[in-house]
Amino acid sequence: MSVEEIEKLLSSYYEGQTSESEEALLRAYFTTHEVPAHLQADKEVFAALADCTTTVVPEILEARLEQAIDYRASKEKRRYLLPRNRRWISIAAGLALLIGVGFTFYQYNHSTPEDTFSDPLEARRALQAALLEVSNGLNDGMYQVEEVRQDIIDINQKIKQEIN
Repeated sequence: MSVEEIEKLLSSYYEGQTSESEEALLRAYFTTHEVPAHLQADKEVFAALADCTTTVVPEILEARLEQAIDYRASKEKRRYLLPRNRRWISIAAGLALLIGVGFTFYQYNHSTPEDTFSDPLEARRALQAALLEVSNGLNDGMYQVEEVRQDIIDINQKIKQEIN
């Protein structure tokens, strides 16, 4: 066999496109012939592969590999099924939200408000009490925000002092 033919077979071999008989020709060539310097690395590869022909594979390995493959396949299948289910769930949730908003809007527009106070002064007092309660709640919240803001300023100053 010529060197050009061997080089073509080698390129096919490394691309995984050789038959068993072609691989046997390559093994025979590299074990029995003197090879050119640029093919010396390939000769070492085939010599290493020739030493690996007596590898014993445990019988349990096949079962373990099948289990791992089946597990991965089921995991992949679940991963591809989930987005489709999520899509339907989101569509159903959106429809439920639209129905709920529509029903509430319908009830609001078709209900007649009832007066809760017959005396306008009593209604005014109740409104002032409610607004005062809201105002007190907002003021308490503002005081807490101011305390937190002051704590943050103190912490930032301490950090700057530590850095300098």
